[in-house]
Amino acid sequence: MYIRYYVLGGVFLLGLLFSSCGNSSPEEVAVGASSDAAAVVALDSAQLKMAGVETGQARLRRMAELVGSRGRVEAPPQSIASVYAPMSGFVRWIRHYPGDYVRKGTVLTELSHPDLVKLQGDFLESQSKLSFLRKDYARKSELAGEEAASQRSLDLAKAELEIEATRMKSLGAQLAQLGVDTANLAASRNIQSAIPIRAPLDGYLTALEVNLGKLVHPDDLLFEIVDNRHLHLELQVYAQDLPILASGQAIACTAPGRNDTLWAKVHQIGKSIDPESRTTMVHGHFDHEPVPLIPGTYLSAWVYTGEEEVWVVPQEAVVQEDGRSYVFERKASGFVRREVTTGLAQEGLIALVDWPANDDLTLAVKGAYYLNGHLGELSGE
Repeated sequence: MYIRYYVLGGVFLLGLLFSSCGNSSPEEVAVGASSDAAAVVALDSAQLKMAGVETGQARLRRMAELVGSRGRVEAPPQSIASVYAPMSGFVRWIRHYPGDYVRKGTVLTELSHPDLVKLQGDFLESQSKLSFLRKDYARKSELAGEEAASQRSLDLAKAELEIEATRMKSLGAQLAQLGVDTANLAASRNIQSAIPIRAPLDGYLTALEVNLGKLVHPDDLLFEIVDNRHLHLELQVYAQDLPILASGQAIACTAPGRNDTLWAKVHQIGKSIDPESRTTMVHGHFDHEPVPLIPGTYLSAWVYTGEEEVWVVPQEAVVQEDGRSYVFERKASGFVRREVTTGLAQEGLIALVDWPANDDLTLAVKGAYYLNGHLGELSGE
């Protein structure tokens, strides 16, 4: 089941520049909230260092609410080509294999079959016959003008000419679909024994369904080619999250076996909801192409929504007690506990809601629970 995550937007935080609070000489540290002002703990620098107490300040960072989902890398229909045999034939050779990049027009294999030879022979036979019928029709037209031949004979010659012309055109169209240059065939009368199967677009071979000598037919898939220059992302997002999604929002994607993050943007949000899964498809475009993945790759994805700039501290700087949150502020007399309202949290950082603007307060960013423990001891807890 998909859940909503909270995470820092943009570049992952490398950490806050915290300074150690240890000194070379002993010091007195007061620990407590304003209501526990009398609670004072005297600790020397060695004790503070041993407890790992360090200080630092809250920092402004951009954080965003994330909608988590899963999706797949897909290619648009015009970027996928399925190559079939235009006629029955035997595979003569194979020179390209899955993963190879091929250019449009590259010959992937050749097919040979007796029917190919016969079809070309029929075309040349029709060409010769058509030439004879044209001459015969011209001669009978001339005789008809001199009333030396009947109209019926002329009509018959015309019909035979038209029939043969249609037959030759049909044979030529069939040969053209097979990749045979009919103009060259008619001029040279050289019959080719095989036809080339060419790549219809630039891309990577993702499927190879033939082997040497295999007899293939027109309904047999030979190759599949994918142009990965324009891959896109298809996400399944729960309907409850749709109100906070918008075109242009950033998407962070991770793929199995890869340590890097791929970035995309929401391009289009589906207009219908699947009644069974209660999800809607969200279409995204990658920021950088080509994408180093293949169509069908499953991804984990997070859509960045509601991004804003907030004050953040390490999560270990915040102490949880009785359903409330506290930080320890360092003052001249020591550390004072103050209650805070927290917000989004992820990657070891947490937002402080309504934190004073332009704040330069020094806080215990490490060891807060140690300080809070001494506060409990002094108050008799």
